[in-house]
Order: sequence, then structure tokens, then C-alpha cells
Amino acid sequence: MRARGERKEAGSWVKFRLLMWKNFVQQLRHPVQTAAELLLPVLTMSLVLVLRSQIDPEVLETRTYPPIPAHTLNYSVTVLGGMNLTRMSMAFSPENAMR
Repeated sequence: MRARGERKEAGSWVKFRLLMWKNFVQQLRHPVQTAAELLLPVLTMSLVLVLRSQIDPEVLETRTYPPIPAHTLNYSVTVLGGMNLTRMSMAFSPENAMR
């Protein structure tokens, strides 16, 4: 038997229902905000669809680059020019146990 003044704590389901009721009441009290929350995403996506239908896709042909021999670095002198190549290292692990 419970002592006088001792209350049982509300369960998760009761708290969830009360929170949903509170949110519902707030939505009813602010009809303009509710309408904006419902209509703005619909209007925005409608605008995107209309704009997308107005623009024709531009098809570009696939670019193919000529092969470059691996022993030459002439094409990347501008990139590698400011780097200290003597202090660089590379790690490589072709067979990895994390497959």
C-alpha cells in the first residue's frame, strides 16, 4: 500500500501521448504556422519540379585522356614543384584482412 502523497511515475507511453496531445493543441492554436509548415515544402518542391522540366539536359561526350608513362612526372611539375619529395612516403597494403 502506498503512503499518503506518494505518486506513481508516468510510464513512457503516457508521456508520449501527453506530448503528442500538447503538440496537437499547439498546432491548433497557430493555424498560420501550421499551414506554412505544410505548404512551404510542397511549394518549394513544386518549384523545383517546374524548373527542372523547363531546362533541357545537356549531354556531353565522354572525355578520354591520353595515357601518360609512369616514369615521367613532367605533367605534374606544377603540383609537385613546392613539395619536399625526399621526406614523403607511401603506405600500400594490397591484401587487407578487412574485406
